[in-house]
Amino acid sequence: MRTVTPDARAKWLQMVREHAAALERETAALRQDIQPIFFSGSPSLAAEEIEIAGDVDLIRAVERFTSWR
Repeated sequence: MRTVTPDARAKWLQMVREHAAALERETAALRQDIQPIFFSGSPSLAAEEIEIAGDVDLIRAVERFTSWR
């Protein structure tokens, strides 16, 4: 991503943020729907705000996401 123009990078980061937000909403809705069946004894997990300001932050966020699975 270091080789793209700043404008293209900003657009790409905005697109990633929008997709991540949509995924977060869909996941929260799904978890709420299935919680009574599969997670009746577990507390609800609150979404954690993650700031992605650059490549290093993006890599960390992806690593955290893949470790949750």
